[in-house]
Amino acid sequence: MSLLNLLIPAFTGFVFMIPVLMLWFHHLHRSGHSVSRLHQAGVYLFCYYLFVLLLPLRRVVSDGNGTAAAV
Repeated sequence: MSLLNLLIPAFTGFVFMIPVLMLWFHHLHRSGHSVSRLHQAGVYLFCYYLFVLLLPLRRVVSDGNGTAAAV
């Protein structure tokens, strides 16, 4: 399995997460909570790290005994 096959679904998941985060921060701003630009940037970077870098590494494969092993 190539690296490109792992990164395309992960990056696609991150792209769909961006509007959700934008709506969430807009909701927080409208409800009176102040969220700094630094905090927003940190959340976007964390989601990028989670979806694009970590999730492709956690592909789980069953070994036939009902247990799972990370590849």
